[in-house]
Amino acid sequence: MDDSYRLNNVWGGVPRVKYYAPDGTCAEHIPHFRTRKDNVKYDVLLAKGYTIEPPVNPKPHCKGCGQWHDTQEEVEACIARQEAFMTKYEKIAAKRYRKPTDADKKIDELEKKINKLTQLLETKISKE
Repeated sequence: MDDSYRLNNVWGGVPRVKYYAPDGTCAEHIPHFRTRKDNVKYDVLLAKGYTIEPPVNPKPHCKGCGQWHDTQEEVEACIARQEAFMTKYEKIAAKRYRKPTDADKKIDELEKKINKLTQLLETKISKE
């Protein structure tokens, strides 16, 4: 059986480069080249912190902001900051947007009944 089609770049396509994230995870991506105003061409993934070779000292990944920090303490502080931010704005949202009450539910039920009655009347009128 010929397995040569499984090799990279046999069928062509866009060439991919192996990038390493600062935490050491590896992924193949298509290079994203951009040109600055001073006509300097750069790779966006390299500018974001990815490297072509695996990092010697991997950085911990933060689930709070999605970035990499130098130490685990910075990650924990960032997550705590994010949680404080979310609790603050959850309180503001709870004040601003009230929860539906029983009266709102009753009004919704009455609107459904009115819509059903109008449909019945329209069908009765159309038959006559």
